[in-house]
Amino acid sequence: MKDFFATPALKYGLTTRTSAQLQEDAAVKVALAALIRSTTVTLPAVRESRIVELLNTISLAYSRIARRSKSSSGGAVVFDSNNISQTKLKSYLGSHDAPAFFAYSGAASDLDARIAHRTAQPWPVLLCVGDDGGPWDGDADVGDRLCPCLRTLRRYRPDLSTVYGFFVGPNSFALVSLNACETRASARKPWSDIAAWVALVAAMYHTMDKRNDHLTYRGSELGFPLWDVSYGHAPFAAVPFHAGTAPGRATLAAFELGSTTLPDEDAARQFCGGEVEGFFKISWQDKYPPPGMGESALLAYLHKDAWIPGLVRPRYTARHSKLAITQANPPQHQVCKHVVPDTIHLGSIGEPLSQAVSPRHLLYAAYDIIETHLHMCERNVLHRDLSWFNCLIFPRHYVGVDGTKPEASRPCVSRIMNAASVEVGGHGVRLGRKTEVALGEDPFEPCALITDLDHAIKLNTLKREQNLIRFRNTDVRGTPGFVALSLNNPTVCVNQGLPIIAMSHLLSALAEAESTDRGRSALAAAFPSGDDDFVVRATAILTKELTRMCEDDPYAGVVEMEPKQDARHDCESVFWSLALAFCQARPLGSEPEGRGDQRAFDFKFLFDAITDPNVSDLAADYQRVRFFNSFRWRKHSPLHPSLDLFSQLLANMATYLSIPWHLYTSSQATRGFDLNHTHTAFRRLILGYLLRDENASSLDIPLDTERPRFAVFNDRPVSESEEMCANSQSITAADFGTSDVEGTPVSRTTMASEPRKRKRDGGDGGDYDDEQSPQRSKARADAGDAGPGSPERSTAAASSWDSRSISALTRKFKTDKLWFGQWA
Repeated sequence: MKDFFATPALKYGLTTRTSAQLQEDAAVKVALAALIRSTTVTLPAVRESRIVELLNTISLAYSRIARRSKSSSGGAVVFDSNNISQTKLKSYLGSHDAPAFFAYSGAASDLDARIAHRTAQPWPVLLCVGDDGGPWDGDADVGDRLCPCLRTLRRYRPDLSTVYGFFVGPNSFALVSLNACETRASARKPWSDIAAWVALVAAMYHTMDKRNDHLTYRGSELGFPLWDVSYGHAPFAAVPFHAGTAPGRATLAAFELGSTTLPDEDAARQFCGGEVEGFFKISWQDKYPPPGMGESALLAYLHKDAWIPGLVRPRYTARHSKLAITQANPPQHQVCKHVVPDTIHLGSIGEPLSQAVSPRHLLYAAYDIIETHLHMCERNVLHRDLSWFNCLIFPRHYVGVDGTKPEASRPCVSRIMNAASVEVGGHGVRLGRKTEVALGEDPFEPCALITDLDHAIKLNTLKREQNLIRFRNTDVRGTPGFVALSLNNPTVCVNQGLPIIAMSHLLSALAEAESTDRGRSALAAAFPSGDDDFVVRATAILTKELTRMCEDDPYAGVVEMEPKQDARHDCESVFWSLALAFCQARPLGSEPEGRGDQRAFDFKFLFDAITDPNVSDLAADYQRVRFFNSFRWRKHSPLHPSLDLFSQLLANMATYLSIPWHLYTSSQATRGFDLNHTHTAFRRLILGYLLRDENASSLDIPLDTERPRFAVFNDRPVSESEEMCANSQSITAADFGTSDVEGTPVSRTTMASEPRKRKRDGGDGGDYDDEQSPQRSKARADAGDAGPGSPERSTAAASSWDSRSISALTRKFKTDKLWFGQWA
């Protein structure tokens, strides 16, 4: 942890003369002497009272010497203690932190009379926190014990660049600061060190004067927090719903309720039952981002000529260089950080996938998400974080509805279903749709919305970075649980062999839409320029893959040790998002599954792998990979029994993703297959299910949007599929499907002991830990020893996927691969 007094910048404009005046002030000397007379046997309340008295005395002297206005309500820093005031800090983030000391901005008259407020203070007005924790072990212990309260304060104060705290021990104290770059703590100072106390008070005044005045907390008695935001031309009131931690991006995300002139009563009514009008986000980003990165710049680039229909639209963006923070002492061999608050006010809003009204609605949304993502890729931008949280439905746009900029025309699902004579119904936008379509305007629009381009990057920039030697697997970004398995841990899915039946199902599903007139009409609308004989090319690749699986050692060289992130990995994130949405979906009026229901366990097994932050990345990958083969979806579906039909769709998607595509990038079979082939495959699969006549009743099953599905299981006999994840059992990598470390026992407790990060980018969850578990390191080493693989090693290549080649390969597969039966 860096030294609090490491740089001259921490003097905060405190001149030598002012510091000397404060240290020589008579009242300050009296208050300091009273504190020094306190001993370790003094009651904590007495000691805290004397600390508060000293700090308020210094604050009063500082206010007088600096000639600050006494009439200003926020012109002075007032210190107080919970033990003195017997107050409880108001919390809207559910925080249970209770600092012994705190400071807030108040009137100078309060200090003049030496009267501290005795009313409860909300976190969003605090400037400082402190703790009286008794003895401590070394200087590092100071930050560890105070940082939880500091992080909480930073979450509540998005308008402050840096927050401060102090820790009081027997006869000594230490100062701590926290910002988006780092945490700094001073060495222990004796109580008699008046210069350190003065520095703390000066820091309070500095941070109060340098706060982001575009954000103002409205001190009302509402049951929710309300901030007035003055960015752009029209100030508005906003309600935060997410606050990230520091160090990191420390993102504040809030919903726009209306004008700042909105009375508290109307704001409460709008908050409880009205429609929000926009989305506001402020986060700390690199001051000098690499070319091709940065959410504000990429949104402006993507929407430059026309609005992309399914992509969030900005109202206002700004980067505030005056509030920049520079890392004081960067670690050795690391570049010094320079971050600034990046502000985005979005004029688009949506709702989570859990609000889908039917399975048809989910498939419509998935199709439009993939189509919009393809549009972004064609514009040279890769999203890299298509998690469940960033894929919304019921999109509403409040920007670009005046017709000043045209909207790009894309073959969204509403257009395709119209061409196939299928009524889209109420699965479009809920609010903001134009009642009349102007002449020449596209009447069709997507029913989904892609948000959050924090991790997005231009494809040419990404390709250049990935070609550098310094690029590592840990440079991959995204939300854990949704990142592609081959990026998270390339060795996990090394032996996810594709059974012949799964390949046959996949090919049939890819070509299904071509079998009817309605399907052909839909494909013509979905691919106006054709899809370049996609099914034929996919058949050739699957033939080569099946041939490779029939070799004596099909896993030699299969692992892609340096995976290159591309569009198909984003499509896999959509797959996991869709799988989670279907797993959570509960038909309206249905009852929850019982505790002993195997399906309930299967659901929880997948749900925890994707969403549980207490499961390590490695353990979660081993859980997710079990749902990467079609057998799992067809025989042990985690979906509600009424939605089993859609397990087949997810199984086909998983089969397609299981193909080691990196082996075929230079193959003759893939010539003409661009990087967006997964978009084509997924769209074909979804259209096939939407247009299948026998699926009509299942597609329109009403879903319960108020009570999503949950699973609870307790003490009961452990089934065979549960045995692998039972805490009391020892499992092997072979059980999870990784033959490269076959026979090596892997303790689930060991894997789960690694805390799972919320972001793989050093973002809101803090810096990403690059340390690998021993099992993961061994898996990489073992896979690396296998040597590079080549698709041309196949000895029984088939030129086409006909019945004769299927029969021949099936016989060989059954003979050579004894495990075929357990997957088919």
